[in-house]
Amino acid sequence: MATRKRLEKVVVDLTLLEKALSAYMDDHSDSPPTRLEDLVPRYLQELPRDPFAEQDAEIPEHLKHFDRSHDGRGYLYCYKPSGLSIKSYDPLELQSIPGAWDVRSIGLRTFPLRDRVSNPGLIRTRGYWGRFQLLTCFDSRLT
Repeated sequence: MATRKRLEKVVVDLTLLEKALSAYMDDHSDSPPTRLEDLVPRYLQELPRDPFAEQDAEIPEHLKHFDRSHDGRGYLYCYKPSGLSIKSYDPLELQSIPGAWDVRSIGLRTFPLRDRVSNPGLIRTRGYWGRFQLLTCFDSRLT
């Protein structure tokens, strides 16, 4: 599959996963699922496969806490029962939100338009963006 087609599929897949995660949380008091497989069959007929993933794809150390769906051929997923979001930017204020998650491509770390520092690939999150995103999934002080 050509790179452009695979990029388009990732965008569609992440949008479907985002909508399914939102629907799941609506039905479960704003609690995200513990794994993407919990979305099937009620919210998705089946989980999409990441067109950039290879079963033996090495995951960077900072993403080791993410769950791999489809035996390594799906998407990476991390959740937290609660998280933070940005309430305002000037000055920067944070607010607590119920349920935070991050879903991203396993194999799309070399995104064609990638910036050396700020664009790790195509990602959908609920909670912090950018530098703070890792806090949403790993920092136990934010529970």
